[in-house]
Amino acid sequence: MNRQASSDPALQLTWAVWPAAQRPAQAAGLAAMALLVAVFCSVSFGGIAYGLVAFVVVLAAGAPFLLPCTYTLDSQGLHVRGVFWHKSRSWDQVACYLRGPDFIAVSTQAEPTHRAISDGLILRLAGNGDEVEAALSRYIPNWERPPEAP
Repeated sequence: MNRQASSDPALQLTWAVWPAAQRPAQAAGLAAMALLVAVFCSVSFGGIAYGLVAFVVVLAAGAPFLLPCTYTLDSQGLHVRGVFWHKSRSWDQVACYLRGPDFIAVSTQAEPTHRAISDGLILRLAGNGDEVEAALSRYIPNWERPPEAP
């Protein structure tokens, strides 16, 4: 593997991503959908409390999109902090990464599967994909799809 000693003090990369601010039309659509579900539940079940609960549930489901998130890569590993949660993985807990158009999926296994990526981290990018990929490549390899057999 391409791991360096975990005492590398030079690596400290932090950035924030707020998907709702990047895509306000989708954020407005999610808010409108939450409101429609709330009205439907209030009318269907005959009480405003049901509508309020439905509104909160829909917005809570959309929280990763609606709320900002801060990402940090340092010599200890990867850290993702949301408004209500925090998730970290040390470099020993991750095996490879896979770059997407606006994210990098960090896997806990050498061959990324849905489960391994769920156990790892999804790093949303803010136009800094090359910089994040360069920092990751100091510790873990980029996963390359094996060539297809003829």
